[in-house]
Amino acid sequence: MIDRYDKFIEGISFFKKECMYYYSDRFHKILLEMNQYRDVGAQILIFAKQNSKILDDITLIDIDDKDDSVTFIQVNRLSRIKESENEGSSNLVGWIFNKWSKSYIDLDFDGWKVQRTSIGIGRFLTRVAEKSKNKISDSEKEEFVNLYKSRFKILKNSDDYFEICQGDDIKKWYLESNYSINKGQLSSSCMRYEKCQDYFDIYTMNPDVCRLLILYGEDRSKIIGRSIIWKLNSTDEKYYMDRIYTNLDSDIKVFENYANKNGWMLYNNIMSKGEKIEVKVNNIDYMKYPYMDTLYLYNPSIGILSNDIAICKTTNKEGWYRIQSVEGKYESMSELKWSNYHDRYISIEDSVWCVDIDDWVGFNHAIYLEYKDEYVSDDCDVTYSDYDNLYYYDDDVVYSDCFRFFIYRPLAVKVFVNDSDHIDFIPVSEMDKYSRVVTTLAKEDGEKSEKRYLIS
Repeated sequence: MIDRYDKFIEGISFFKKECMYYYSDRFHKILLEMNQYRDVGAQILIFAKQNSKILDDITLIDIDDKDDSVTFIQVNRLSRIKESENEGSSNLVGWIFNKWSKSYIDLDFDGWKVQRTSIGIGRFLTRVAEKSKNKISDSEKEEFVNLYKSRFKILKNSDDYFEICQGDDIKKWYLESNYSINKGQLSSSCMRYEKCQDYFDIYTMNPDVCRLLILYGEDRSKIIGRSIIWKLNSTDEKYYMDRIYTNLDSDIKVFENYANKNGWMLYNNIMSKGEKIEVKVNNIDYMKYPYMDTLYLYNPSIGILSNDIAICKTTNKEGWYRIQSVEGKYESMSELKWSNYHDRYISIEDSVWCVDIDDWVGFNHAIYLEYKDEYVSDDCDVTYSDYDNLYYYDDDVVYSDCFRFFIYRPLAVKVFVNDSDHIDFIPVSEMDKYSRVVTTLAKEDGEKSEKRYLIS
């Protein structure tokens, strides 16, 4: 079907030598990054690439050496390349697509390298907008060009936009007023507020082992990403890049590339492999602390930061803090309980003992059974009753087809439906209104039991 469609397109465009827009991987990535800003121009270019009905006599669009232009090749030149490879003149469109699909990442096809022409990025946008019948204002075009130039510079020269800072500068770059845009993980960080500025002493007072890597945007008074860099307590002076916070998800890769070039350990690798690390800081009780993503265990008496929970079990547990509060607080490990359910220590104040698993569980993951006066985990087989708005074990309730809710067994009455042997249940409180006694049966002990029918 694809081959037939290619031949159809070829048939209507052969003499014009037109085809779809195909982009290099690096040009497409810039557009996707710009699209995260909801840029109108980027959206038009992405749409044009995805639409097989938008044809032009230029294609294989790639970035240029300059930040305000892109390069392309004319389709008729691609036709001559095709003929030089003894491929004939038929199905040009399919041939171009095949070449693009194999080369748009590594650019190992002559169409990316020879007989190419430059065009201003603004002019290219205007051209594509006209081809795709999209309207774009002069102001939207200007915003597109400026944003493209910014992302281009960072892509081509990312190292020039990085800076490592220490001391009080760390506090500065945590403050949200110094972020480029209100977007992404960076702008949702819990440590971005003015009220958090006095939480960072453990960073600022340990410049030998703790620094902050920041990534500037085009405006070098603002940042678009940050990550704490730790010098690990090891014999081979290893460094660790902690969790990365950026405005754009694509810039996480820019940080990781920078770390790899410097031989630093990465957050994702540490977390996925469960690798244990520690940092030696000044042994000070800092009173207030930032939320720590990785090195969340701290012993002020020995000045050790760690992510190894086992260390609390082999040393004095009371000497360790857990520093994972958004309010600058810490919790003494002696005030915590180990939970197999959560696979971590949890606060005693925020947890309950669940009888179904014999374990401490966070309050938000526990269910209270009032009739038993006990808690169970949210994995337990329990049922909510709309009759009395309480939870019960599944085996302790029956379902009422008549009332369409579950009833605790001692609060339910068995009835027979429509003079048949089909059984239903109704609440005791509704017995007189919804049932009638048919037969009084005598039991062997002399007591009587009632056979009731549901009132239709």
